[in-house]
Amino acid sequence: MEDTTTLETPACWLLELDLELRIIGITESVPGGPRSPFENELPLGLSLLDAMNVHNARRAQLSARLDAGDEIKSFRYALNTEFHGRRCYDLSSVPLHDEGRLVGHRCCVVDITALLRMSELHNKSETTLESAFNAYPNFLIIKDIEGRYIRLNEAARELLANWTLDPIGRTPSECLPPKIAAQLSRDDNLVLRTEESRDIEHQILLEDGLHTFLTTKFPIFDRDHCIVGLGASGLDITGRKKLESELDRMANYDELTELPNRRHGRARLDEAVTWAQHIGGRVGFLIVDIDRFKTINDTLGHNVGDQLLIEAAWRLRACAEDGDTLMRLSGDEFGLIIGQHDRSRDLDWVVAAIIEAFEQPFLIEGHELFVGVNIGSAAYPGDADGPEQLLRCSDLALYAAKRSGLTYSRFDNEIRSSIHRSAQISGLLRKALQRREFILHYQPLVEASTREIVGAEALIRWNSHELGFVGPNHFIPIAEETGLIVPIGEWALEQACRDAAVWNRGAPRPLSVAVNISPKQLLTPGFHQSVVDALARTGLSPELLKIEITESSLASDVDTCRRIIDALREMGIVLALDDFGTGYSALSYLQRFKFDILKLDQSFVRKTERGTSGAALTAAIIQMAKSLGMRTVGEGVETDDHVDLLQESGCDLMQGYLFSRPVKHEDFLALAAGPLSAAA
Repeated sequence: MEDTTTLETPACWLLELDLELRIIGITESVPGGPRSPFENELPLGLSLLDAMNVHNARRAQLSARLDAGDEIKSFRYALNTEFHGRRCYDLSSVPLHDEGRLVGHRCCVVDITALLRMSELHNKSETTLESAFNAYPNFLIIKDIEGRYIRLNEAARELLANWTLDPIGRTPSECLPPKIAAQLSRDDNLVLRTEESRDIEHQILLEDGLHTFLTTKFPIFDRDHCIVGLGASGLDITGRKKLESELDRMANYDELTELPNRRHGRARLDEAVTWAQHIGGRVGFLIVDIDRFKTINDTLGHNVGDQLLIEAAWRLRACAEDGDTLMRLSGDEFGLIIGQHDRSRDLDWVVAAIIEAFEQPFLIEGHELFVGVNIGSAAYPGDADGPEQLLRCSDLALYAAKRSGLTYSRFDNEIRSSIHRSAQISGLLRKALQRREFILHYQPLVEASTREIVGAEALIRWNSHELGFVGPNHFIPIAEETGLIVPIGEWALEQACRDAAVWNRGAPRPLSVAVNISPKQLLTPGFHQSVVDALARTGLSPELLKIEITESSLASDVDTCRRIIDALREMGIVLALDDFGTGYSALSYLQRFKFDILKLDQSFVRKTERGTSGAALTAAIIQMAKSLGMRTVGEGVETDDHVDLLQESGCDLMQGYLFSRPVKHEDFLALAAGPLSAAA
């Protein structure tokens, strides 16, 4: 007698077919099972007919019905397998249409080997049948046409024992809780009415919590093909559903902030725009960038940085309303979909709320952190014609805000034109070096005590063949973004050294040249060598070269910057900290790095008036620099009052329009060679 204790779990497969009857999707009801209803274990891409190994007339019959778009209620076939013997399967199929056009099929393949085996066993012995029936590890239930339970296996009895000890002869409404009974009855009636098998998921509350069951319900026919009852076989898939839920969370949500990630957020944006298109509504989108996050993350550590992002997310949540979607786009960037954007709730109102929310400091691990935001916004329709363009326009608005030093920028035609011009400039910059369109102008550096010219700062200018004169404020940021600032900076460094070498041939006094170095150029591998090469090719003495470095250059990689600065000082090059007072950690840089010159930002000088706090602050900075062994330079000197106050405060050098605007190389030679009054 056959060993019925080894009967396997019933299984079914859901298939998706394209119009050519190729299998393009497959889902197993019992994942990881050892069987396949096809000859090939991985049938994706194969023809259903080939995978089923159906031949001759039956193949032609099945193919014709599928091609005609017929609904197939039952098509049985068998396979001889190497390890599991002969298996029997039942295939049902429904056509899939798109706007009335046949586009494919959805099929269900059920392994009926066990049921047929049960039937055979029943013919042999009722005892054997009962043994086989109870051997199923998953529950198996048979009801009569009235819905009364007439047979249960052991797994089914254990499940129903949660509510009743003896359901035999009773309907679900007579022995189960009303809510569960109503749900089961609806499913039973659907199967009996359609005479088709159904895969159904149920959620049932048991003593240990909510469980999910996957149940296959199927009609039972007599020999005349009349329905005489209903069968149900199922298994508890709670563990699998929890795993699917966790995988979904990992794929669609940011682990740190628990917000939708960029992928899921983009899907929400697509839905919001589709909704707006359908009802004629509007959608607003904001991109919020956390200011100073990288500096805080690098200086105080990733734990502080992570906590800052978590608390920032909570503040942004408080500014959102029901119907909005807040997401994390990247490291320190968040996105906010304003799903109900209308006149009563303008984007600017939301932006104001966000800016106000970030005015209060963050208290993290004993640190009081003042963190601002940069925000860019755009709206559909008006600024964009779809979700991708809406995201792009918001990003461009954010870029415009950062570039202009603003907290917030809303996308408009001016930004659109600016972006177009930036793209044009970016393309022409690549040709400018080859065409030799760049020139250097020099602004004299004057000794404060004597008003004698002792050097100059090199300032790059661009005379484009297509655009004419382009100011550095327009092309330098674009050169930084594209990386072109490195070759442009190398050219400027060598050209400045070459011009300074000319100045000092037979000059009555040494004339130094100061060259600004961009953050990207400073940290480029080989920068130190490029300085060595420039001095060697031009013959300029190292002590006549001043390299000016801004505070922002030092923030990204402190250790590398320290090594580079130390190496330049060993060569005898003069190092200057430029634009002092405009950054966030100016005093800490004076402790970490050894500079020869401190250049006061022109904003200090222009606000310096006798008897004001600005004058006192300027004097204090100059005295601090002297105590650290540094000389000071006052930039932006435009009046005699500026000169007097800087001299009284002990400033060593001055630079500004009062003495001279930036001039060409030849004109600077004339200024430096003339009487002192020429520079006054």
